[in-house]
Amino acid sequence: MGVLSVAPGRSAASADAFADAVRHGPAVPASLPEALRASVVTHIEGGFSAAFPTIAIFAMVNAVLA
Repeated sequence: MGVLSVAPGRSAASADAFADAVRHGPAVPASLPEALRASVVTHIEGGFSAAFPTIAIFAMVNAVLA
Protein backbone atom coordinates (compact mmCIF):
# COMPACT_ATOMS: atom_id res chain seq x y z
CA MET A 1 0.00 0.00 0.00
CA GLY A 2 2.96 2.30 0.54
CA VAL A 3 3.72 2.44 -3.16
CA LEU A 4 0.15 3.49 -3.91
CA SER A 5 0.44 6.42 -1.53
CA VAL A 6 3.67 7.78 -3.04
CA ALA A 7 2.31 9.07 -6.36
CA PRO A 8 -0.88 10.69 -5.01
CA GLY A 9 1.18 12.05 -2.11
CA ARG A 10 3.15 14.32 -4.45
CA SER A 11 0.17 16.67 -4.54
CA ALA A 12 -1.97 17.49 -1.51
CA ALA A 13 -5.11 17.75 -3.66
CA SER A 14 -4.37 14.39 -5.28
CA ALA A 15 -3.71 12.77 -1.92
CA ASP A 16 -7.00 14.10 -0.52
CA ALA A 17 -8.94 12.99 -3.60
CA PHE A 18 -7.33 9.52 -3.46
CA ALA A 19 -8.25 9.15 0.22
CA ASP A 20 -11.82 10.30 -0.49
CA ALA A 21 -12.08 7.89 -3.44
CA VAL A 22 -10.94 5.01 -1.22
CA ARG A 23 -13.55 5.96 1.37
CA HIS A 24 -16.45 6.93 -0.90
CA GLY A 25 -15.85 5.27 -4.26
CA PRO A 26 -15.22 6.31 -7.85
CA ALA A 27 -17.78 9.14 -7.81
CA VAL A 28 -15.22 11.35 -6.04
CA PRO A 29 -12.86 11.94 -8.99
CA ALA A 30 -15.84 12.43 -11.30
CA SER A 31 -17.07 15.27 -9.10
CA LEU A 32 -13.79 17.22 -9.31
CA PRO A 33 -13.14 20.09 -11.74
CA GLU A 34 -11.73 18.83 -15.05
CA ALA A 35 -8.13 20.03 -14.59
CA LEU A 36 -7.89 18.68 -11.05
CA ARG A 37 -9.56 15.42 -12.04
CA ALA A 38 -7.03 14.87 -14.84
CA SER A 39 -4.16 15.47 -12.43
CA VAL A 40 -5.64 13.20 -9.75
CA VAL A 41 -6.34 10.38 -12.22
CA THR A 42 -2.80 10.64 -13.61
CA HIS A 43 -1.28 10.43 -10.13
CA ILE A 44 -3.47 7.49 -9.11
CA GLU A 45 -2.70 5.62 -12.34
CA GLY A 46 1.00 6.23 -11.72
CA GLY A 47 0.69 4.80 -8.24
CA PHE A 48 -0.95 1.63 -9.50
CA SER A 49 1.56 1.35 -12.34
CA ALA A 50 4.34 1.36 -9.74
CA ALA A 51 2.54 -0.91 -7.27
CA PHE A 52 2.08 -3.97 -9.47
CA PRO A 53 5.74 -4.31 -10.57
CA THR A 54 6.79 -3.76 -6.94
CA ILE A 55 4.50 -6.56 -5.78
CA ALA A 56 5.85 -8.81 -8.55
CA ILE A 57 9.43 -8.11 -7.48
CA PHE A 58 8.64 -8.95 -3.86
CA ALA A 59 6.92 -12.16 -4.99
CA MET A 60 9.95 -13.18 -7.06
CA VAL A 61 12.36 -12.44 -4.21
CA ASN A 62 10.14 -14.42 -1.87
CA ALA A 63 10.10 -17.36 -4.30
CA VAL A 64 13.89 -17.29 -4.64
CA LEU A 65 14.43 -17.14 -0.89
CA ALA A 66 11.84 -19.82 -0.10
